[in-house]
Amino acid sequence: MEFKEIIKRAREIQTVYRSFNKKSGHKNWGASEYAQGLVGDVGDLMKLIMAKNNLRNGTDIDKKLAHELSGQSW
Repeated sequence: MEFKEIIKRAREIQTVYRSFNKKSGHKNWGASEYAQGLVGDVGDLMKLIMAKNNLRNGTDIDKKLAHELSGQSW
């Protein structure tokens, strides 16, 4: 996939989220909200990495890691 296609897809997803938020009565996310979401996602990822390294308990770690990493790329 070309970078231009990735940008186009990201904007399409952003449009859908904005529409969903408006219908749900929520405000659109700005830079601050995206940064806060990223920090939370990175924290979740780190907990899974710790579980993978037997530093925390967890189940289905590989599956959860794959899911979290795909979400981080967005």
